[in-house]
Amino acid sequence: MSTEQITNLMDNAEFDTWADIYAQARVAELISVTFSQFLQAPWEYLTTAGQETAVDCISNGFMPLLPKQAQASQKIQAAWASQDAELTPPKRNHLALVVSN
Repeated sequence: MSTEQITNLMDNAEFDTWADIYAQARVAELISVTFSQFLQAPWEYLTTAGQETAVDCISNGFMPLLPKQAQASQKIQAAWASQDAELTPPKRNHLALVVSN
């Protein structure tokens, strides 16, 4: 879908908002995605770029993470997920049904 077709589906304010988010979050720099591609699935691309918090940051008057910060955040999140996986005990059936006559 072209940028023009996408623009026809959303109002100018929404289009401008996503353009600001795309630019300020430096999405193209982080994951090499065009603006028209970004508009097709913005939340997915923000997550892939490590910029899940960009919308909240911008709406509260803050700048989103810098590219190196976004990359560091992704590494930290991956390390925590790995640690959580190691700490999670295997699932076991604690009770067994026994039938006696």
